Amino acid sequence: MAEPTGDLLAIEALVNEFYHPGTSNARKHTIEGQLQQFQRTPHSWLLCLQNLPRFNNQYFWFFNVSTVEVTIQQRWPALDEAARVQLRDALWATYAAFSHDIPGMQRDKVAQLVALVGKRQFPEEHPDYMSQVLELLKSKFTLGVTLLRATSDEITSTKADITSERQKYLSYCVSMYLPATFEILQRYAELCINRTISKNGIASMAHLPAPFGDDSRLEQATTDLLVCVQQIFSWAPLDNVTAPEFFQSLFMLARWNEMYNDVSISALTTISELFYRQKPLPLPTVIATGVIELLQQPTLKLSNELYQDKLTELLRLFTTQQWV
Repeated sequence: MAEPTGDLLAIEALVNEFYHPGTSNARKHTIEGQLQQFQRTPHSWLLCLQNLPRFNNQYFWFFNVSTVEVTIQQRWPALDEAARVQLRDALWATYAAFSHDIPGMQRDKVAQLVALVGKRQFPEEHPDYMSQVLELLKSKFTLGVTLLRATSDEITSTKADITSERQKYLSYCVSMYLPATFEILQRYAELCINRTISKNGIASMAHLPAPFGDDSRLEQATTDLLVCVQQIFSWAPLDNVTAPEFFQSLFMLARWNEMYNDVSISALTTISELFYRQKPLPLPTVIATGVIELLQQPTLKLSNELYQDKLTELLRLFTTQQWV
């Protein structure tokens, strides 16, 4: 990895001075102006991109991220095609090379930058965007599911950085990949089910891919999957998702599990998202069966108050949509 250039070293010194407790407000104001001037220079983003894999100075790291984000959000139309491709490819390379133990805040922020570029280029300038997201989801679950959620977040974003027509078109194009997306997520959901059931001594499953074979990461990985699915449910047309297995897996994860009660509660919240939109349900018979089976759980009386509240809310939504 290349060392920072002289320009970046000077900027890092300014950032460090800005956050030093002994720096006066007047000096901070001066530094702020200098940093903003740097961000407005034509190739500031190019200098900052090279520093994104470095996490030794969090203040400077976030300044670099902010500079790239300003370029995407405010200066994108001014970039020529070569610069756009360079920025996009550098972000993809940086993100895809992250290890599984990268701090979550940094991972999420770079995923957002990748999604911001995808929002502007998919499908015309970057037709492979969603295919690359799904390939990353297959090979590196945590990075893939984070980027998938970030992409979904941009579809529902209220930021006025693209036109409403462009946002609707983006939603339509991404929705074409939903069957393939849910097919991949279903495989991970099955791993979650087998792994959490195994933890209770009911089943066993060896050679699980990371992070599902790691006890310390299993609950977070399962929750990450459910949060991503909930976000997709909040906007996506589900008419062309006809395989029942994924929805059945969600209801399996929603069953009370004392050892993984946060997963059970998160799964209930995810299922409830289907009803908040007040749209026709996909596979209504599968969903009705799932709700009934949740109510018939032998261990339901052992569940905690929060789980029972979430299940009551799901039942209220279900009965309201079915009979009102």
